[in-house]
Amino acid sequence: MSKYHYTESGPDNVWLLDGYTIHQIDGEEAVSINDMDNLHKAIGKVIATSQNKISPKEIRFLRVEMGLSQKNLAACLGVEAQTIARWEKNECAIPGPAERLLRAFYLEHNDGNTDIVELCNKFAELDEMESACKREFEHNENGWKLAA
Repeated sequence: MSKYHYTESGPDNVWLLDGYTIHQIDGEEAVSINDMDNLHKAIGKVIATSQNKISPKEIRFLRVEMGLSQKNLAACLGVEAQTIARWEKNECAIPGPAERLLRAFYLEHNDGNTDIVELCNKFAELDEMESACKREFEHNENGWKLAA
C-alpha cells in the first residue's frame, strides 16, 4: 500500500494511508482527497492535543484553519502580529503559555465554537483603538461607581 505525503496541508509530517486518488491529467499527477474539511479538522485536533511542541508550520496550519490573520491571532494571544510571523518562520520559539492558549483556541474552534474567532476579531479591533476610554468614578453614600 502506498502512502501519500500530504505536504499541501502545511505541516511536513502528514501522510495519508487512504482516502485519496491520484489522477493523470495531461501527463501531470493530480491528487483528489476525500472529505478534506474533516481531514483538516482531524489534523488540527492531533496537533492541538499532541504532547509534542507545535512546529512553526503547525502554528500556521492552526491559525489558517481558524480563519485568523496573523494580526487577529496576535490580538488573542496578547503579542504583536510580527511575533506570530516570527513563530511561523521559525525565527523564534512560541512560548509555553501562548502555545497552550493557541491549542485551547483551536480545540474550541474545532468543536464549533465560532465565538473564539469573533473574540479574536474583537481583540484586534480593541488593539486598533488609540487609547483606552476615559473612566471617571464618583463617590456617594453607596460607595464608588463608574460615573454615567
